[in-house]
Amino acid sequence: MAAAAFLWFSERGCDIVVLEVGLGGRLDATNVIPHPDCAVIANIGLDHTAILGSTLEEIAAEKAGIVKPGSTVVLYQQQSEVMRVVRDICDGVGAELRVPDFDDISSEFDSREGQVFSYGDERYAISLLGEHQLYNAVTAIEVIEVLREKGWEIPHEALEAGLYATQWPARFEIVQDEPWFLVDGGHNPQCAEALAEALKRYFPDDRRILLIGMLRDKDCDSVIDTLAPLFEAFVTVTPNSERALSAEELGEKLNKFGKPVSVVGDVSNGVREALTLAEDMGAM
Repeated sequence: MAAAAFLWFSERGCDIVVLEVGLGGRLDATNVIPHPDCAVIANIGLDHTAILGSTLEEIAAEKAGIVKPGSTVVLYQQQSEVMRVVRDICDGVGAELRVPDFDDISSEFDSREGQVFSYGDERYAISLLGEHQLYNAVTAIEVIEVLREKGWEIPHEALEAGLYATQWPARFEIVQDEPWFLVDGGHNPQCAEALAEALKRYFPDDRRILLIGMLRDKDCDSVIDTLAPLFEAFVTVTPNSERALSAEELGEKLNKFGKPVSVVGDVSNGVREALTLAEDMGAM
């Protein structure tokens, strides 16, 4: 599949390609390319631990396998153990490391409609919600600066337009109001923490119902421990996957919180049940 993608990019005459690894980095099929103009490592969480490693350091080492001698690396500012691993690998192969300065971000407007912020001497707007999306945005800004230094002509207007136009389906995505209905596909502890912070930020006083389904190989206990205190009732479903945790098992895990749990089979029925509960409870 990676080879087919490379062929397609070549036939289409792409000037530049944003090539995302499938899993990890070091052993991923996309890593056969020579050194890129810019290697980017985003926020690292405990995910795919059976393959990538059980600690952040191990996972970081796999991710940093995309670093090539002489390349420039932009690393999302994050846990010190991750920063140390990536910095050591960059030093070892002679790659330049750039880390965005999140302390240089100044939030000017933040609502359910979007965010406006300044970084350095410039002002930007994004439609994505949550403080972590500001961090993602300035990471992208640093990548653009690296590409400019490599000779790519990228106007400031194009950067502004690109940031504002960016959509991320199923990541704190508002799909309707009356009642508000959010979809978030985060599936590790770090994503659950980001979701929890965003809920408290944008819906601080609303009554909330959690419609949830999870895969068995995810850290389900950590996710629900983070999210459950923010909700007044739960609806569990079984995802359409061979790796799914059943709605019944998930419901049993949620019973310990002493709140109403509705165990529903499939996602469609789960949505209907959640909307009915929201109407009954006056939630969101």
